[in-house]
Amino acid sequence: MRPQHLVRVILSSSVLVSSGCTHHHAGSFGLSTRDRQAIEAYQKFKPERQEQVKNTGSHWGVDFQTDPPPALATDLKHPQYHQTMLHNAVGSMGLWGQIEHREPSHSSPLDGPGNVQQVTFTTEGADFDPDLDPTGKLLIYASTRHRNTSDLYLKRIDGTTITQLTHDPANEVMPAISPDGTKIAFASDRTGNWDLFVMDADGGKPIQVTDDATHDIHPTFSPDGTKLAYSSFGSSSGQWEIIVVDIENNSSTRRMISHGLFPSWSPTEDRILFQRARHRGTRWFSIWTVDLVDGEVSLPTEIAVSSNAAVITPDWSPDSSQIVFCTVIEPGADDQSRPRQADIWVINADGTERTRLTGGQFANLQPAWAADDTIYFVSDRAINGVDNIWGLLPQIPAPVSPLAEPLRNSSAMAPV
Repeated sequence: MRPQHLVRVILSSSVLVSSGCTHHHAGSFGLSTRDRQAIEAYQKFKPERQEQVKNTGSHWGVDFQTDPPPALATDLKHPQYHQTMLHNAVGSMGLWGQIEHREPSHSSPLDGPGNVQQVTFTTEGADFDPDLDPTGKLLIYASTRHRNTSDLYLKRIDGTTITQLTHDPANEVMPAISPDGTKIAFASDRTGNWDLFVMDADGGKPIQVTDDATHDIHPTFSPDGTKLAYSSFGSSSGQWEIIVVDIENNSSTRRMISHGLFPSWSPTEDRILFQRARHRGTRWFSIWTVDLVDGEVSLPTEIAVSSNAAVITPDWSPDSSQIVFCTVIEPGADDQSRPRQADIWVINADGTERTRLTGGQFANLQPAWAADDTIYFVSDRAINGVDNIWGLLPQIPAPVSPLAEPLRNSSAMAPV
């Protein structure tokens, strides 16, 4: 099964949470009235769902590529109907699915056999949601390689063996490794909706961090490892919100710092990078940062925006001087599950100098920047078309490519 059904809330909105991948390139962040009603009904059922998980350990597997089972389509009182509708509401923001055809695009001198290397090699399901440990030698990711629901796995970049870290029948996605490499935060729907958990990096029993009536996804650690920023769907606002929580002192104290998705905390300072819709409910995103000064939010700054693409799922370079992100051309023209064209780009943190890293022939998504300067990403470029994790180096060739020209200003990106 492709990662389109997991948590991709990814949302790239691009990524919400689709079971297996966190991307929703420009998915609509506002839910329809029907979806809202289904979610509200499901929340009433949540205690029963939790009791079922506790007593039986069972989990309803949900394929986000399909509609609710016909037998349940009109049975609004059936709890599985609401579970299915809940996941469809979230999964509709996922980035994954089959690509029927690919449009030609510009090539990139960095996207070639000498600079791009395949890192994971599943032939079934999908590998997605990559993150790297502080050394850049260990890769943690989510995968549906062994079953329809996703688990978290660990492998050495230069190795061939993989270690399965989670074994819950529910979905575990969007792992984030703490700055000291000892903890892993992730999102799971094991309690009936998406919540955040933290566990030791070598596995073990996870500790639940959030228990909200809404969905919490995509955690990212502060530089000192004491706080998490994450995306939470605001039941009142109807928008995704960036929340900060202190996991060391008082996990019940949460603060909303902005509307947006896919936060990435700077490795070197209290600055958070994220994607935000230009207009509520649209699939057009741009990249923003906010500073946290003595706990107060300041200097909201739009770093990258395009007139013909959604700019999504950003991540910092190790020294915070650059940002890597993904673009989805004309996001409104794509279906809800996966973009037709997606590429990886790098830009300076001040919004100048952009460089295209991938060549536009595949769906290249979810970039993550490692300590050794390698950028890892998810792509379906393997012969079998299955999503695996790849790596490339972002060196700028000489002479400088015309695709790397400076931007005229930091608030507007030329068409990509």
